[in-house]
Amino acid sequence: KKTVHYETYKAFSNQHTLKISKSVKSVLSSKALWLNCLFIGCLYGPTTVFAEMWGASFTKSYRVLSDTEAAFTVSLIFFGMVFGCIFFGLLNSKLNALSLMRISAAASLILMAVIIYMPDLSPLTLKITYFSYGICNAGIIPSYHRSALLMPRELSGIALGITNMFSVLLGAVCIQLVGFLINVLGVGNSVENNIHSPLLYQKIFVLLLVSFAICLILSCFMKHLPKPKAA
Repeated sequence: KKTVHYETYKAFSNQHTLKISKSVKSVLSSKALWLNCLFIGCLYGPTTVFAEMWGASFTKSYRVLSDTEAAFTVSLIFFGMVFGCIFFGLLNSKLNALSLMRISAAASLILMAVIIYMPDLSPLTLKITYFSYGICNAGIIPSYHRSALLMPRELSGIALGITNMFSVLLGAVCIQLVGFLINVLGVGNSVENNIHSPLLYQKIFVLLLVSFAICLILSCFMKHLPKPKAA
């Protein structure tokens, strides 16, 4: 009896493993999903570089702020994303996800350009700009929703997992790339305590704007998806 039970369990386990393997392969073979993954990575990558790594140093150097005020100003990006996720979530139930993704990428590009290059902003205007950028960058919400819609319902969980993995991975690559450029180009340009000149940051942060531009280009190759029918 034990042998029969073991063989039955083994056959079931093999079938289950084979089913999972086929599901993963089916998701990985979707070109539309990979296009969407790249969009999300390029949309959120600049935020990982700026808000999580060098944004406070740049803001302190360029805006001549204290450590505390610069850190608080940059943190407003994440506060903005909190509200932005809710905002885009509500809009996503009424508008097409791809349209929202394009709006998010265009707005993020404009606001990041203002943050990096526009001088003489008042402290209040600066904080509003950082907060607004966070709201606009929350366009990752309809992007994730699109990933789920690209696959059959039973494969949506795998699609979302792969999408999230790729966006995090691309963000990490962006951090490494910008860090490498800062180390190479920043030799002899450090102002104090490893805080580099604003001009150095501005030259390298062009890559952030390029990333948003890539998002807009990628969106031109994406097709609008029909709204899922209510259950």
